[in-house]
Amino acid sequence: MGILDELRKEANEKKQRQESRKIARQQQDAAYLTRVLPAMQNIFNYLQETLEYLRVVDEVVEIPNYSDRYPQLGRLYQCDYKINTDGFSGLADFNRMMQINLTFFCSNEGRFSYQIENKASIEQEVAFLHSKSVPFEWKYVKGKEQKQTAAITITRKIPVRFRFEVDYEQSVITILINNHEDFAVYKKSFQPEQIDEAFLDKLVRYLLRRDSEFIRLEISASKKRKIRRTLEQIQREEALIKEQIKRETQAEHQAAEKKRISGRLKALLTRDKD
Repeated sequence: MGILDELRKEANEKKQRQESRKIARQQQDAAYLTRVLPAMQNIFNYLQETLEYLRVVDEVVEIPNYSDRYPQLGRLYQCDYKINTDGFSGLADFNRMMQINLTFFCSNEGRFSYQIENKASIEQEVAFLHSKSVPFEWKYVKGKEQKQTAAITITRKIPVRFRFEVDYEQSVITILINNHEDFAVYKKSFQPEQIDEAFLDKLVRYLLRRDSEFIRLEISASKKRKIRRTLEQIQREEALIKEQIKRETQAEHQAAEKKRISGRLKALLTRDKD
């Protein structure tokens, strides 16, 4: 094979790889526009309308015992609901929505203090409170028998976040819930087809502490089969594209290695002639 043939082959293989990636991207774009985006818009509209009605009816959501870890928290109340779609405080393009954040606080007036002994326990406690974004203060104090002791003061204001985020490559929506119950973290991904009226009703009932069905959410057998078939088809197409890209990448590496060896041989031949 002449040098021109080698170059032609390498160029064609590169074009094929670029075309495969372009097709994969087009499939992801199509899935986002036809499946994922409508589900995200549905979530946003449902939550926004819920918050509007909550402001009108002024419903008080009580949490009698938020956490057994800190019984001193006492009775807390949900308040200060906010919604945004850009990760801060504003609203992104409704037609290119990638995330939705619903935040609020479980709070009550006042603070409480307690003491912890020994360095390891102090460090663990401080790290835990930082990780949960709980407002607190701490300082070392004189302890018994010269043990290292810290006094910690917690403000009764637990931040809660419900985040809905698009996984563009997988064409799913990931839901992350922080601190809603006992500082727990809940994370799960859903197919856009799962997010219907019943799903959102369970979500809001869980948000308002009417029940806990959302974190045990189940769907009908027929809907599971339909979603499974759709997912299997998508996975088959993705596997074919990945295999094609793999073969093309291997071919590219082989061509590059062949070219490198050919270059070395040419250099040796040229040196021998000299």
